[in-house]
Amino acid sequence: DMRELNIEDLIGRKQIQLDKVSIGRLVGDKVVMVTGAGGFIGSELVRQISDLSPSSLVLVDRDETGLLSASTGITGRGLGASHQTHLADIRDHQAIDSLFDLYKPDVVFHAAALKHVSMLERFPREAWKTNVEGTLNVLRAARRVGVSSFINISTDKAANPLNTLGKSKRLGEHLTSWFGADCGKPYVSVR
Repeated sequence: DMRELNIEDLIGRKQIQLDKVSIGRLVGDKVVMVTGAGGFIGSELVRQISDLSPSSLVLVDRDETGLLSASTGITGRGLGASHQTHLADIRDHQAIDSLFDLYKPDVVFHAAALKHVSMLERFPREAWKTNVEGTLNVLRAARRVGVSSFINISTDKAANPLNTLGKSKRLGEHLTSWFGADCGKPYVSVR
């Protein structure tokens, strides 16, 4: 007897069921900022968050094509949530400070990062500037304006960092944890 193939067979684990009620409490009627909003992970976060009725959704990325795609992808989504798009680089602390001052987000999903192992092995300084210094810029701005929840999107490569990507993202995780402890607020990293 053969049964029909499903997604769990391919990924080797059970599919995760999101607790939309809890997530809705986190982002509903809140100002939510997503860095790296034009990337693969960031754009999916934007799509899902827009369905949970934030009061405002702020999309930030340095990639104009990805940012435009993420922005137009949520047009008509959500229950009256407005969204703003900003072409900005997390490595530019003045631009990031200005955005945080303007919007004073309640929740930040920090997905902006350089993520390609082979490229970062060739250009480790770029990994440092984005994944560590850029994350530090976002964390400092978040602490300064009193962000209530900060979610740093990391990678499984940070668990046992053997390459530049893993090492730089692991440092980002440590910074996030330290800032959370310093603020006394839930600043977490997810892999």
